[in-house]
Amino acid sequence: MIDPRPLITRIRTSASHIASSMLQAVSYTAPPSASDHPSFPVHWVSSRLALGPAPSTQRHFTAIKEQKISCILNLCAEMKELPALEEKAGFEVYFLPIEDEEAPELEQLDKALDWLDEQLFLGKHVYIHCRHGIGRTGTVLNAYLLRRGLGHKRAAKVLHKLRAEPTNFTQWRTVRKYGAQNAQLKIKTPTLEFGEDTAMSLEPFLTDYHHLQESIDDQLQLHQIDSLCGKLDNACCHTCVPLTLIESLALATHLNTSIPSAARADIIERAAEAVRHEKENAEGLSGTFCLYNTSICCPLLKDGTCLLYEYRPLRCRLFGITPELDSKIWEDILHSPLEHLSSQVYLTLTSTLPDHTTLMFTIPEVLSGKYVQRLFSFLKAAK
Repeated sequence: MIDPRPLITRIRTSASHIASSMLQAVSYTAPPSASDHPSFPVHWVSSRLALGPAPSTQRHFTAIKEQKISCILNLCAEMKELPALEEKAGFEVYFLPIEDEEAPELEQLDKALDWLDEQLFLGKHVYIHCRHGIGRTGTVLNAYLLRRGLGHKRAAKVLHKLRAEPTNFTQWRTVRKYGAQNAQLKIKTPTLEFGEDTAMSLEPFLTDYHHLQESIDDQLQLHQIDSLCGKLDNACCHTCVPLTLIESLALATHLNTSIPSAARADIIERAAEAVRHEKENAEGLSGTFCLYNTSICCPLLKDGTCLLYEYRPLRCRLFGITPELDSKIWEDILHSPLEHLSSQVYLTLTSTLPDHTTLMFTIPEVLSGKYVQRLFSFLKAAK
């Protein structure tokens, strides 16, 4: 005769789990260190990374926005309509569907964390959620902590303060595999994100670059040359303008700090369209392809004027001068400082020196934010 007691125990355990899930579905008890928002408190893991349960009302969407969150990493496989609703509410959404009590495939997890890294690098606030903000959310967060170099012990200390953590063997096994195999970015010191400390550490390099821009303006004045491209002339706005890493960082910084939000959104949209055209014109060939291969003008050009004229790149400043003077300025003044500053920025971000490959980006890539994706891809490939 079969002993029914083990089966009864399993049924009771399952019933208890179901009842607990039903209670959690209609109520959310915030962790002790959660934000104090009255409608939908989220838990801040760092200054720009938050987590919690899935939003279920328009009021929740509003509350999330009020906490400066603009991006969502959605893990709810069972709520397939939610990502579209989140996008409709104005969020940028990455959907990594994971079934309840399950864990993601390592390749898909790595892609999602690539996206997360990019958003945080761009200074955006990101919210990670599954249905209840516990098991799947904890699994993905744990993997991200390992990716950022915290290691298992330090990651466990962070998770201990949260309600989110892997809840079963499958999820813990995935975390262990990711800790052993993931393409972790080797950041200078273990940290959760590129936040204010990184911005402050890059400020000296940006200051040196701005001095370089001023020296070029002085050289043009010395030779009695009026550099008016982007003001009275826009011929260079239809040509290729490749940018080094320091130039890209400076241009992206001024886009975010000098342009109003509505105009900035319009520039980013035009830049994304230009990137698409650049890729189409590449036709499977290697190398960097710029606007001169397309019929698209620079996304910063509006009504014949550069929207960032004061901060326009060096090549734009030098456009139209004689080839002899252009070559002399690049060889004598610009080449070495740009290479040196870009290498220092690379070292600050990665704690490694770049190889002999010079990272170059196009203006549309920088303005659209796509340059960050290329930068992270380069870092991973260089490991």
